[in-house]
Amino acid sequence: MDFDTLTMELRMKIPSLIITADYEMKGKVLALSMEGKGDCTLKFTEVTTTCRTLFEMENRGGQQFLEVKDLKWTLGARNSHFQFNNLFGGDKTLGKMANTFLNENSREAFKTYKHLPDSRKLVRWLAPRCADVLVPETARERPIARKSHSDLKIPPTR
Repeated sequence: MDFDTLTMELRMKIPSLIITADYEMKGKVLALSMEGKGDCTLKFTEVTTTCRTLFEMENRGGQQFLEVKDLKWTLGARNSHFQFNNLFGGDKTLGKMANTFLNENSREAFKTYKHLPDSRKLVRWLAPRCADVLVPETARERPIARKSHSDLKIPPTR
């Protein structure tokens, strides 16, 4: 965190990432029209992510807090595999063809969607879930009200 420019850049490397989730989609992925609602499994290897955040100071009741002004989150992965269940209203043949197409063209599909849409919503959802790991409970609602940040202590990584 650079307190002079109020910017932060976070970079992570994750060897293997598996996401299981519910999905709902209607639109195009590359040239393929896709529609469905159900569960999915997304598998990625050698994942890299960069999150660049610009903050601004916000006054709340006479105290200064950091507020996200802009956020850009980019993802990359060496390999990916997608399995969307219940595509096209459960049509197994069309669903299998769509999943095969996605997996055969996964690099191009991933490049198209490497910038996470509406990252602020993702951060609002993710931040409280990561707070126990990233921020001690005693510091969660403490305002940022310093002119000097030399007393800011960052715990060592494990």
